[in-house]
Amino acid sequence: MDYEITNEITTEEYMKLRELVGWKLFPLEQAEEALKHTAYLCCLKKDGKTIGLVRVLWDYGYVVYIADVIVRSEFQGQGLGRVLMNNAMDFIKSQLKPGYKVMVSLMAAKGKEEFYKKFDFVERPSEKYGCGMCQWMEGVPVAKVSKIQEKQKRVIGTLDGIASFYEADGGKITMEEFLGMDEVEK
Repeated sequence: MDYEITNEITTEEYMKLRELVGWKLFPLEQAEEALKHTAYLCCLKKDGKTIGLVRVLWDYGYVVYIADVIVRSEFQGQGLGRVLMNNAMDFIKSQLKPGYKVMVSLMAAKGKEEFYKKFDFVERPSEKYGCGMCQWMEGVPVAKVSKIQEKQKRVIGTLDGIASFYEADGGKITMEEFLGMDEVEK
């Protein structure tokens, strides 16, 4: 199959690809930030349309996360996922200094575990590793955020190891008062 390899994708193309494979969608602004903070991006394009991508996140210390491996369903089973993963793994290896080690992690889509084992990923849980975990979080309504931000104006300080909490207006409250508040109030 003929395809172009590139490291460019628009936010709209990225979200369309997610939609086509049935993955969660989120606001374009959020997707734009995600792409902006990607350490490595490899896209496959055919006739000008994106048919697959891999996205790597990295703290450039020891943590690497393969966030997305996406191939449009009509192009699956043609070795494109392998091309994407080989590109991602080659990029990661090329960035390592002698003696450096990194933990490369990913969350396999259900039924894709065997594919990733071909790249030496270990299924979890195992005798050596506990179960991987994840959580989708959603932002709270603006009114609730405003209330939380107002309460965050409190300053936490210590004096001789004793915690002190102060209201934005300078009034002091006790630890018990602080701990007794609802999370939204804190």
